[in-house]
Amino acid sequence: WIDYRKSSKIADEFIRDWYLTSISIDAFKNYDFTEAQNVLEKSLADIKDPQFKRLLRGFRDQVISTLDNKIPKVKLISIDGKEYGFDSFEGKVIYVTFWATSCAPCLKEFELHRPAFNARFANDSDLAVVNVCLDADISTWRKLIDKYGISGVNVRGTYEEISPKFQVHSIPRYMIVDKKGKIREYSAASSKDLLNDN
Repeated sequence: WIDYRKSSKIADEFIRDWYLTSISIDAFKNYDFTEAQNVLEKSLADIKDPQFKRLLRGFRDQVISTLDNKIPKVKLISIDGKEYGFDSFEGKVIYVTFWATSCAPCLKEFELHRPAFNARFANDSDLAVVNVCLDADISTWRKLIDKYGISGVNVRGTYEEISPKFQVHSIPRYMIVDKKGKIREYSAASSKDLLNDN
């Protein structure tokens, strides 16, 4: 983690992004897997340059694809009080958004880009869109789902349970799970970026 902390002292953004990419790859040689993964996910959140971000995502996905990366079990509660786990969606690709009602960038994503994302993938029966709110305020959560027309499966989870299992250190965070219930991208592209890629 010492190497990661040094990045805050690098003023030039391009050089800082290069440095974060390099130390994230080297972390898998120098630390245990969980610690290296934490370094990588923190770096991905900090890197601004899209090429370095794409390179690091590609590296991470190669590492993950070599592991039996079964999604951890968690308790998720839907808006109507039904209990879910991610295994409820096995057989589908799951696009997960971790968000909170107090997170302005999360709400901006839902307002500006999610409608087009939903329209683009509306007929994809192999895709489940799951929005995991990490707030305890149920009333505000319900109001914002209505206000922004947040479609998909809306569920609540606790930050205390979600964060250590999925390395959620900042929000919004996006994750992709394959049809076999294995995590393929811990820090996936936003709906805006996915639309631009397609």
